Amino acid sequence: YNPVLMISNQGGGSSDAVGMHFYVDTGASATRTGKGGIAYERTTTYNRGKMHFLQDNVADVNGAVLSNSVMAIDNDGRVGIGTTSPSQLVHAVLEAPPAATHA
Repeated sequence: YNPVLMISNQGGGSSDAVGMHFYVDTGASATRTGKGGIAYERTTTYNRGKMHFLQDNVADVNGAVLSNSVMAIDNDGRVGIGTTSPSQLVHAVLEAPPAATHA
């Protein structure tokens, strides 16, 4: 394996992250923020960590950050949907359905 593209962050500690944002916008440069992204968060030594898929759904000029993670893949392959700390191979946290109303 010989990577063609390497994205790095020369930070030094645990919880440092590096990634990329995606945006589709023709507006002013101040509004060109990535509302979606992919980030790698270093959580322990030897650059081990989690891959995050980010979605920021707030209508503002801020870009997606780690707290906007909607899916995470741990270093050991566990996938979390709706959680950044999956406890099983595939761990989904779903919102409760709306309460039924009766007329």
